[in-house]
Amino acid sequence: MRLLGSLLLRLATTALTLLALLVLCLALLRAVPGGPFDQEKLAPPEVQAALAARYRLDQPFWVQVSDYLGHALRGDLGPSFQYSDYSVQELIAGAAPITLTLGGLAALLAIALAVPVACGLALRPAGLRVASWASLLALAVPKFVLAPLLVLLFALQLGWLPAAGFGWDQPRTWVLPVLSLALPQFAVLLRALAENLRAALDSPPVIAAQARGYPPSRVIWRHALPLALLQTLGFLGPVLIALLTGSAIIEMVYSIPGLGRYLVAAALNRDYTLLIGSVLTVAVIVALVNLLIDALQWLLDPRLRT
Repeated sequence: MRLLGSLLLRLATTALTLLALLVLCLALLRAVPGGPFDQEKLAPPEVQAALAARYRLDQPFWVQVSDYLGHALRGDLGPSFQYSDYSVQELIAGAAPITLTLGGLAALLAIALAVPVACGLALRPAGLRVASWASLLALAVPKFVLAPLLVLLFALQLGWLPAAGFGWDQPRTWVLPVLSLALPQFAVLLRALAENLRAALDSPPVIAAQARGYPPSRVIWRHALPLALLQTLGFLGPVLIALLTGSAIIEMVYSIPGLGRYLVAAALNRDYTLLIGSVLTVAVIVALVNLLIDALQWLLDPRLRT
């Protein structure tokens, strides 16, 4: 019953957040100079007025909010002004799997790197300090700097990987984008996991394992690591959200047709419907990620069920 109440509260909060985002997006778009038909400046005024009336851009603000909300609840996010042959939901349906796959692979790589490195550092006296410095160094390099550096090294200098492009059947095109996304979040997870491992080593179950004479590697991997992973689970939410929101830069650098690239293109071209649809889609994914992390914590941590 407690879980059901928490779930209903989270769903209500998510719905209110999406509504607030919709209102904010429409308000900002109305406040910014220009519009989706700026390229039609040579058209007669009556043609521009007809276009605005067709897409109901000449309606009062709250009428636009009501119209968009009513269509969105029916699964209709409207037409794209920039990509006139496609609806917004068609564009998002094609782009969302790419962004989710990119973020998912980057998350798996960050976790796969962070766990063994953190366990290795936990066995060394200066391990936590090394993890902290490595984390600060990785986070100090922005993605728009890291991605071109990786292209320069692995694509242009060494010629090992393609500099850009995308293909579901071309795994080599995924390597650099995934690496560019994963490295900063690997640093975040490394520091968090190293700190939690150090704390786990002082916990009674791990001290008992050490007293039995188990080798340090077994104490770390079989006794301290499960406790540390449970404590680090809360960091996965922000990490996954950072991977999702940070994909826009990576998709632009590597010419990947994902949600982030569409969002940036929509903002630059005043494609109102595509911009709002992309923002709301990202918000829904973020809410689902947070909900999933909360559910995992509730299932894995008995203290939350008491």
